[in-house]
Amino acid sequence: MLVEVFDISPTTYQLWRKTMSTFEDMTAKSIGDRTGVNTALVAHGLIGAMHYIAREWLESSYAQPRAEVAASCNILFAAVHTSLDTQ
Repeated sequence: MLVEVFDISPTTYQLWRKTMSTFEDMTAKSIGDRTGVNTALVAHGLIGAMHYIAREWLESSYAQPRAEVAASCNILFAAVHTSLDTQ
């Protein structure tokens, strides 16, 4: 999921797309229904940020402990939830 899979084959691309769609749905549901908020777009942003964190971790040969990487992603979710809860 962290490397370019788009050109491997149409089957691989479809599997990636299906997996990402499921992850997007789960992420949007974790945000919940919010008036005036496009939760799908917020979910895309969170996933993009987590993807970038994960790629950097991969490219660093896993220099940071896994728990630190997960905690960094959790901070993103917490920040979004806090921001939405104060609107």
